[in-house]
Amino acid sequence: MGYVEVRKTPTFVYHLPDWFRSLVWILMLPVFPLLILAYLPGTFREMIPHPMVTSIILWSGSHLLVNGTLGDIILFGMFFIWSIGIYISMVKHPRDGGLKQPVSLQMKYDLIAMVTGLILYFSYFLWLHEMIIGMRVH
Repeated sequence: MGYVEVRKTPTFVYHLPDWFRSLVWILMLPVFPLLILAYLPGTFREMIPHPMVTSIILWSGSHLLVNGTLGDIILFGMFFIWSIGIYISMVKHPRDGGLKQPVSLQMKYDLIAMVTGLILYFSYFLWLHEMIIGMRVH
């Protein structure tokens, strides 16, 4: 609710060139697959350290590139700083990987994460972002 209120009277801090919006589309591409990978024991999960935290870093960092109001900087900046701190902490204190699944099953999980994540990505950009957040993606 606070973010909605602060958007009503924005304080602009910076504005980057419009081509940065295209960069955000590229940076956001792995966000949903990574988010799903965090919950599936696939081979990509073993290769990518902390997929959910990586997802949040990409999401918040990319949004900082195109949203230059004070409210955006506070919201996305705090998520960015928090996720970087969590990532560093997790790298310094790794946990056991858990039970290993057969490679064929891991590859199925990877495929599920990629396909589902890309469907979410395109759905989010085409209509869900506006429906949920109230802002059209352009």
